[in-house]
Amino acid sequence: MKNRRIMDWNILLCIGVISFFSSTGHAAPKLVLHKATARIIVSDPDSYLDPSKPGSLSSGNPYFLRTQIEIIQSKPILYEVAKRLNLAERWSVDGTKLSKDAVHKILKESLKVYQQRDTSLIAISVQRTDSAEAAQIANEIAETFHDACLEVLEKENRAALAVFEAALKGQKDRVASAEKKVEQLRIEYKMPADGSHRVDVQNMRLMRLENERVTTQMAMIETKAKLQILKDHAEEDLLERASFTCFDTMVLNSMQQIQEIKIQITLLEAEQGDEHPELKQTRLQKQKLEKTLAARLEVLGKSLKSEYTLAEKMFEALDAELDDLQFEATSLYKKAQPYRMAIAELESERVILKQLEAKLRLKAIKREVPRNPVEIISPAKPPAVA
Repeated sequence: MKNRRIMDWNILLCIGVISFFSSTGHAAPKLVLHKATARIIVSDPDSYLDPSKPGSLSSGNPYFLRTQIEIIQSKPILYEVAKRLNLAERWSVDGTKLSKDAVHKILKESLKVYQQRDTSLIAISVQRTDSAEAAQIANEIAETFHDACLEVLEKENRAALAVFEAALKGQKDRVASAEKKVEQLRIEYKMPADGSHRVDVQNMRLMRLENERVTTQMAMIETKAKLQILKDHAEEDLLERASFTCFDTMVLNSMQQIQEIKIQITLLEAEQGDEHPELKQTRLQKQKLEKTLAARLEVLGKSLKSEYTLAEKMFEALDAELDDLQFEATSLYKKAQPYRMAIAELESERVILKQLEAKLRLKAIKREVPRNPVEIISPAKPPAVA
């Protein structure tokens, strides 16, 4: 009841002020909006050194900045800003909190996000009647976008770390199995407990060939996995799956561009209608990119098949040569050869284990000290009020 009386008094006061200005011939005061701007920079992972511009980076993705601008203005970001600043309650009318959609609409109308001239900077500009509130909202949008990018980065690092941890566990099991085999053969053939044995030319060649064979086999497995990705992928998950292999930059860039154009199509359908010329042009652009991607995938598939065939022939040749050498070594050193082979296999497994451990350490460091692609260059400050 008290709030109702206050609102009635405010209405009467506004009517009185308007009447006063009307009777005296003066114009009613205009609503003054104050603008505050925060500036950020978002690092493009596909950026490269431009020889024509010494000391500067050029983006490998022409849609990168446009995509970031759309994300900054997206509902998930603005909803989170409204939640952090409690805008629904702050902007309440007569004690009634605004709805989520109403707050989003006010934020959207108050916000302008654009590229700062010809730079890589993105400006986040907010206009409000309260200058301090304008600066606070602009800064909160920048912080929320910064935190969202950091969260995505952390998720990607966790997924990569989990893959390497699983691979490391399996490799440790293989090393343990190889060590057990070596010990069993050492006892069976009564070899010295310190593992020493006569080093000869055959043994050195065996180890070299075995390492080459393992390396060639790993190349075959990797190439076969890439072929399987190209064969079985669905369009929606190719980008995510290809990001783990990183075997073709053009495929990744094309998929990224298609995803970004899909966002543009969705926005244009909602804002301009299905027959709008810009929407039709954007759809044609998407079709061209899809054709380019299909052609690139076909070329990539043929190239990978050739690589696989070559690796397979090399593996077969190494395998045959290794079989011949093993027969010769067995004839010369029948008693000790199985033990030596077991040691060679153990060393190969240990080399792979060390490589995985090194990669896991690098991934762990990246997770502990993530490099956020978003940097707030200059926070917004409340504009001076005359």
